Amino acid sequence: MLFLFFKVTDDLILTNNQVILFAYFLFPNYFCIRYCKSEDYWFFQNQKRMLNSTDLQNYIDNFYGYGNFHGDYWFIGIEEDGGKVERDVQSRIDSWFNLGSINLIDNGIHHHNIGNDKFFRPNDILQQIWDKLIVVYAILIGYNPNLTADRKEIQRADWGRIDSNNCLIKLFPLPSPNSNVWNYNNWSSLPFLSNREIYKIHIVDSRVTFIQDKIALYSPRLVLMYGDKYIQY
Repeated sequence: MLFLFFKVTDDLILTNNQVILFAYFLFPNYFCIRYCKSEDYWFFQNQKRMLNSTDLQNYIDNFYGYGNFHGDYWFIGIEEDGGKVERDVQSRIDSWFNLGSINLIDNGIHHHNIGNDKFFRPNDILQQIWDKLIVVYAILIGYNPNLTADRKEIQRADWGRIDSNNCLIKLFPLPSPNSNVWNYNNWSSLPFLSNREIYKIHIVDSRVTFIQDKIALYSPRLVLMYGDKYIQY
C-alpha cells in the first residue's frame, strides 16, 4: 500500500477542501486520510478503484457492440478504444445497464451517456476507424463515399444505431487504449483479468461461437472483419 504526504507552506493559502481537490486532480487514485493541523501536513493513502465483479462479469459475458442483428451489414473488430481510467470503464458498464444490458445497444445514445458524443453532434468530426468502414457501408447503401457530408450523416444518424441496417461487433468486450496496455488487473478481482492473455483465452471461444451462431441465424449480406492482429480467430 502506498502513501503520499505533503506540507502546505505559509505562502500557499488554500482551504481544506481546495487542498483535497488539488491533490485529487494530481493523484486521482489517492484519498485524504489524515490532516495534521499543528504541522500542516496532509496524508493521502493509495485507493484502488475496483469494478464490481458481478456487473463486470455480466458485461463481459453479454455486451457485443452496437446496432441491429437484423441489419444487412456487419462489421466485426477486436475491441473498443478507451479504458484509460477506471471511471471510463465504469461509465460504459453503467450505460450498458441503463440501455437494458442487451447484446447490442445504440451507439449514439451510449456515447452520449458516457460523455463522448462528439461524433454524433450536428458539427461532428469523423472517427478515424469508423470512417474507413463507413466508406464501404456508404457504397453499399447508395451514398457517395467521397462526400464528407454523406459520411458524417451516416456516422451521426445511422452508424451502430439500434434501428439501423448495420451492426458493429467487438470480439473482446473490454475497452483498452491499445493492445500493449492492460489495467484490469488493478481494477478487478476476477482471476481471468490478471493479464490480457489469460483474458483472451478465457472468453474467446464462447464469443466466437456466439458470433458464428448469430451470423448463421440472421444471414447478413456482408460480414466484414478488420484488425489483423487477431486474424487467427
